[in-house]
Amino acid sequence: ASLIAEEGIAEAAYSYSKDMVQPFLQTVFIASQLVLISGLSSDENLKVALGLIYAVMNLLGSFFSKRAYWFKGKRTNLFCLTVIHIMLGMVFALLLLFQTNSIVICLLFLGIYILQNLRKPIFIDEIDDNIDKTERATVLSIASQIKSIFLAVLSPILGFVAQRFGLGMAMAALSVVLFLTTGLLVSKNRSSK
Repeated sequence: ASLIAEEGIAEAAYSYSKDMVQPFLQTVFIASQLVLISGLSSDENLKVALGLIYAVMNLLGSFFSKRAYWFKGKRTNLFCLTVIHIMLGMVFALLLLFQTNSIVICLLFLGIYILQNLRKPIFIDEIDDNIDKTERATVLSIASQIKSIFLAVLSPILGFVAQRFGLGMAMAALSVVLFLTTGLLVSKNRSSK
C-alpha cells in the first residue's frame, strides 16, 4: 500500500510541476528572441518552439526510461524508488533557490522529467514482482486515483502558496511533501528485508 501511495504522490508532484513550468519555457523562448520560422508570427513560433522542446524532452524521457535497468543495477527496486523519491524532493527544493531564473527552472524540470522516466519502469517492475497478475490493473488504477485525489487536494493549496509567495515556495512545499512521504518507502524497504 505504501508503494502505491508513493507512486500516486510522485505522479501528482510531476503533474503539478509540468503545469507550472510551461510559462517559464515560454519566458525563456521569448527572451531569447529566437525565430525558428521567419514567415510565422511570434505566437506561432512560440508554439513551434514549445512543440520542439516537448519533443526533445520526450526523446530524453524515452532514453532514460529504457535505461532504468542500468540505474537500478544490482540494487532492489524499493531502494531505487526511495533514492529517486529523495532526488525528486531535492530538485523541487532547488526550485526555491532558483525561482527567479527561468533557464535554471527549465533545466530542473528536465531533471524532474528524467527522474520520473527512470522511476516508472522500476515501479512497474516492483509491481510485477509482488502483485498477482490478475490484480495489477487494479493496483495501477488505485495509484492513479491517489494521484487524482492528491492533485485535487494539493493543487489549490499550492496555487495559493504560489500566488502569495511565489512558485519557488510552492515547489518547496511540494518538496516537503515528497520528503515526508519518503518515510512510506523507507518503512516498506525495511520491512522487506
